[in-house]
Amino acid sequence: MQRKNVAMYLAVGLLAAGLASQTYAVDESDREGRWQFSLPINWLNGTTWDGAGDSAVDLHSDLGFGFGFGYNVSERFYVGSEFTWIYVDYDVNLESADTPPLADLKLSGELDASTFAFKGQFNFMEKTITPFIGGGFGWTYIDSNIATGDIEGGCWYDPWWGQVCTTYYDTYDDTSFSYSLNAGLRGELTDTFFIEGKYQIIWVDADEGDNIDLDGLRLELGWLF
Repeated sequence: MQRKNVAMYLAVGLLAAGLASQTYAVDESDREGRWQFSLPINWLNGTTWDGAGDSAVDLHSDLGFGFGFGYNVSERFYVGSEFTWIYVDYDVNLESADTPPLADLKLSGELDASTFAFKGQFNFMEKTITPFIGGGFGWTYIDSNIATGDIEGGCWYDPWWGQVCTTYYDTYDDTSFSYSLNAGLRGELTDTFFIEGKYQIIWVDADEGDNIDLDGLRLELGWLF
């Protein structure tokens, strides 16, 4: 998704908040001093990551999930943490590092990615419906599921299943610092249940090649207590 679409999402969110506040009797919020638990559903837009030596990875669009927990310091400020994960199909172009160069390799696979992050959010209004902006920082773990060496295997006797044979191998993986920004609309439908829709961008500081730049939409279901 091109960054020019960010303005469109922000405009739609702010417009929806304005219409809601003018059309309906939006109540004062009672979230100050309360904890909240949430279940985010993340939609990752497909993107291309340029790696070292002109190699490239095309990440497909996909859904991810997670959970978050935090505290509403006031009607406007929220602080907390979250853990999210996603499994993404990808196509990768491997450039030869030999001289003279060998033929390029094209592979497909599925990577695992998970992020632990500390989050903060500022609500523009002390209402049950409010636009907001937020951000966070943490660490993202990415496992390419590409073997780093020989695949090994063996067989064992399981007390329930009898003889079980499997293979195992080490893979290329990495843990990197990451940070994010988001903006959206929050609606508290009851005294204990809320829903948020947001657009977010995540940057991952990769050790090789360009930093990974991810964006997408999020629907978050949450409970106040």
